[in-house]
Amino acid sequence: MRVLLAEHTEKKENLDVDVRMPYIRGFLLRNNIESLYIRHNDIRIFEKTVRDFIPDLMVTNKDKYSRLSPDKTILSRYFQTFYQKRFGKKADIFRMIPVFDADIREEENESGYIPHLVLSNSCNYSRSIRDNVLYKNLITAEKIKMRGCTFCTDSDSDVRWEIRDNTHLRNIFVSTLNYLQKRENREVRIIGEKYIQRPGKIFSLLMHLGIKDLRVIMTLRPEILIDNRKDFAEALTVASETGNQMILCSVGIESFYDKDLLLFNRYLDSKGVLEAISVIYELKDVFRESLILNRYELFNFILFHPFTTTESIEYNLRMMKAVGINKISKRTFLNRLIAERNSAIYYLIKEEGLSAEKACWKFRERNIEEFHNRLFMADTHSFKTDDILQVLSEYR
Repeated sequence: MRVLLAEHTEKKENLDVDVRMPYIRGFLLRNNIESLYIRHNDIRIFEKTVRDFIPDLMVTNKDKYSRLSPDKTILSRYFQTFYQKRFGKKADIFRMIPVFDADIREEENESGYIPHLVLSNSCNYSRSIRDNVLYKNLITAEKIKMRGCTFCTDSDSDVRWEIRDNTHLRNIFVSTLNYLQKRENREVRIIGEKYIQRPGKIFSLLMHLGIKDLRVIMTLRPEILIDNRKDFAEALTVASETGNQMILCSVGIESFYDKDLLLFNRYLDSKGVLEAISVIYELKDVFRESLILNRYELFNFILFHPFTTTESIEYNLRMMKAVGINKISKRTFLNRLIAERNSAIYYLIKEEGLSAEKACWKFRERNIEEFHNRLFMADTHSFKTDDILQVLSEYR
């Protein structure tokens, strides 16, 4: 059996990579299955590789590639299910040693690829949605996920696991370092809340392995910072001794507005969000060299959803200014809620008569749609918060 792993990459230093591919590659090697792993950014490269390699199975990360030869192509997220049905054996890919080396078919993307290490299940957030006053009497389909964030559809997050074997953990980092040493990049992203909640373990391991000058990227929910501030301080102390660094990005603030946070079933209210941001800034004051906050977008927001109002936008903008966010990227500010049809929030949207074919929902208030469209059409990559407030004043 010959398997082609084809990962489409959009641009350099993109954190939105296919997490599964290197693990599938490791799994195939472990099981003596011939495979070729390519990263590319052009469908013509994919087609040429298919003609040259002649695979029996193709694993891709984009729907458009799976449609080219649907009879022998699967999306990477379905690989484990496919393998178990085809061979009657479980394919627990994240228990494998990932292999990040790929046949790069577009040289410019090589140095920007950031290895993603999956060390436990990605999220442990399990707050009941049924206990939320907005969803208490909501009628949904039977298999809808009713724990965690209301927009989450990841049922696998309910299955908790973590890598406990230190030798296995060490081998994962060695594999990663072997890849990074051949390239300019020195960044790696950690996925798995069990380890993000105790970053000291990661940085102590790096010190034990003699690894220096590595930048470890972490994305997380804000309450993790509050609950584990001591461990973050200890991790950064170790990092400062070895020249390693921690990069925080996409901290899931989502909104400062309490009604938004309730809508998403978030753990923190607005006051808690401010406390989490305070922890970040306090850590930065102490560990100026070891903690990096400006490599990528520090915070993630979901300010636009069916129930957005001028009041919620204005409140968020004024809170941004209060915590020092005087400028924000266009993409981050205009980020819209993704409400998939198998999410709890979609059923609430549908009950309120705001479901739609395009993007699954529409704004309740027409002026918010016009406001969003106006900013979306603006020829800029970022906005000043004061400028957005000025534009918003025209839509009250």
